[in-house]
Amino acid sequence: IGHDRNTSFGPDRKGDFFQEQRFVTVLDKLYIPHPLNENGLLQFQPEGGLYWKDYFDENFLDAVVWSAGASVREKDSKPVSLSAKYLFNRIRYPSNAEITQSVHQASAAVTMIQNGSIEHQLHTLLEWKNYDERKSLEQNAVFSDEARKDFRYGFGYQLFGQLNNAAAIYWNADWYKNDSNDIFLNYSDYESVLTSATGVIRISDRINQIFYGSFEYKEYDDRIFQFNSVKPQLDRIYAGGSLTEYRFTKTFSVIFSFRYVENTSTNVSQNYSGSDMKLSSRFLF
Repeated sequence: IGHDRNTSFGPDRKGDFFQEQRFVTVLDKLYIPHPLNENGLLQFQPEGGLYWKDYFDENFLDAVVWSAGASVREKDSKPVSLSAKYLFNRIRYPSNAEITQSVHQASAAVTMIQNGSIEHQLHTLLEWKNYDERKSLEQNAVFSDEARKDFRYGFGYQLFGQLNNAAAIYWNADWYKNDSNDIFLNYSDYESVLTSATGVIRISDRINQIFYGSFEYKEYDDRIFQFNSVKPQLDRIYAGGSLTEYRFTKTFSVIFSFRYVENTSTNVSQNYSGSDMKLSSRFLF
């Protein structure tokens, strides 16, 4: 159950209550022979999930997401190991069929463990996004007969540090490029640099606390926000929040979370800010 004060969709969206439900299934790990190391094993793990979000007052941007995928990683390969993952998401918006989409993601990573408590990871991502009904824009700003498609690629670095038995930190830095088949002004083509930091604290055997913050610098290739402009649109997106988990048992916990997002854009029509609060319960089977 949550309360949404996101103003990016207009004043009528301010102060809405919503409910979210998420089911995730991760199958038992399967071990298969390593093709390049006769004494090694690969850990294979399929997964699937279902998520939906529903606003109580109206059916605006209700989302239903089906996901399926699998990951494979080297088992007992230290200090350096390789991993890869594929994930498919089917995202349906019952109230807005135009943005219903299918998303394919493929990623790979190299992880190095240092001194047992520090972990470095280099990773790369490829993503294909296909819209069901949204059409691409031609050079004259007329919609074509071809469905809108986005291709995203990027790479990044993650640092994980275990400070002690009760605290850990994550730091990420990522770059990616979004390439769309929209021709008009290359309206959806942009580069993004995203950095984020997360702190995890175990306050007691029952209480865990997470704090996080991020900053994204998004520069569009050719999108302009006024006819006499010579510079493309530039967005600066700030986000932060916290999450508190109280574990009643090993399989049941209650989570309270808060999130705030703000976009400062050179295109003032794209400025927005929003926040939401959620009270959730989690069951493990």
